[in-house]
Amino acid sequence: MTPAEALSRTTRLINQEIFDGRADEAAIARGLAASTIRMTADEANMGCRAGQAALTTAFQLIARMGIGVELVVPETPLIAQIPPLRTRSLPAALVELGDDLIPGSMVRASPGQAELTFVFGDSTCPEVDAVHVLVADTSCTLTRTDAPTRIACDLPLGGLAAGAAAAAIALEAVLPQIELAAGIQRTQQRRPSPGPPVKIDLAALFPDLGNGEIRLPEELTIDAISAGAITNAFVAVALWLLQTSTNVRIFDDDVAEVSNVNRCPQIRRSDDQEPKVEVLRASSTPLLRITGEQLRFGPDTMQQLQPFSGHVLVGVDDIPSRWRVSETEPKSLFVGATTNREAIVTNHHPGEPCAACAHPDLAVEEEFVPTISFVSFWAGLLQACALLAELQQLRSARRMTVFPFALGERSWFLSNELPYGARCAIDCDASATAA
Repeated sequence: MTPAEALSRTTRLINQEIFDGRADEAAIARGLAASTIRMTADEANMGCRAGQAALTTAFQLIARMGIGVELVVPETPLIAQIPPLRTRSLPAALVELGDDLIPGSMVRASPGQAELTFVFGDSTCPEVDAVHVLVADTSCTLTRTDAPTRIACDLPLGGLAAGAAAAAIALEAVLPQIELAAGIQRTQQRRPSPGPPVKIDLAALFPDLGNGEIRLPEELTIDAISAGAITNAFVAVALWLLQTSTNVRIFDDDVAEVSNVNRCPQIRRSDDQEPKVEVLRASSTPLLRITGEQLRFGPDTMQQLQPFSGHVLVGVDDIPSRWRVSETEPKSLFVGATTNREAIVTNHHPGEPCAACAHPDLAVEEEFVPTISFVSFWAGLLQACALLAELQQLRSARRMTVFPFALGERSWFLSNELPYGARCAIDCDASATAA
């Protein structure tokens, strides 16, 4: 498979959102490949879980867009076993992973030309226009002007958000190379800014995470419908986050393809044609035990797959499947979804507005859905945060939306309660209750 074919969903989204659909998408892929982003970090800032999560997430999401990466990172041991990384040295693990992602993508340690440099924490860097990535427990700042501070926290939520924010900034930085390759200018319509500056506080969306002290049960059991991009992202977040025993059971009958590498952080190019459930099972660690059934959730298999656990994650594109899962009334349901510009999670409990209230309309069937790494990742990160917040305190049904292309704006998210009495595709009891 060629780089253009592997990146076809990413280049379609970039073409639609940034070039008004006028660009040659193979040329967009060439522009991405002709670009490089530099990442600079020292051992002190990579000595904690949050620092390593920020760097690894930024690397994954940028490299999976087909953009080259230059690593200026000393030999530092990985803080924990974090698949799909396979060696215990952080830079060596990233180089090895990068060689197994988009065909022809470049990861280097030697200095060269780069479109942008990210500096993690207060690592030394002589470049005056570098973007500093500053991380706290549940928040992050990406800035050219703020005084840099050491990354020294172990809760990785802020670092994971920082990595996703860096990927959107990186795409903006390489647009001149894409314009050059495509021979066409980006849209003249106003687009929101991905930053910098970026200031993200996940506690604004999930107040129960605000103090950084997260209580987890001794053992947690989760069911996940779909082994696609959103569940991949949830697993990626869980691997950095978990310090308690967790069981995840995944249902999906699909196989991995090279075209999935652009957005699925647990899938490598060498996983081509392996069942997705088996790829995710291979991401198991002593704390995160992943099992699965190679079955698609649907009318014919609903009874076979039940009973579900108390916590169910849905990341499937098929909207009627979201409704059917909701009809089983799990104790807690978290539905992740994306559009070109949005990452969304809705949470539900029996008797409350359900998934068919939150997602009442069938989407236009598209055989070829545009996708990009950092939008899909945000949906999985939101699912993880919603689950963590609920484990602290039960909250009513809500819709939480992040705009991954607009993290440099003041309104980078929305959070709303789901109303009773709303239109519902399955006419649940809450839809018949007066608002």
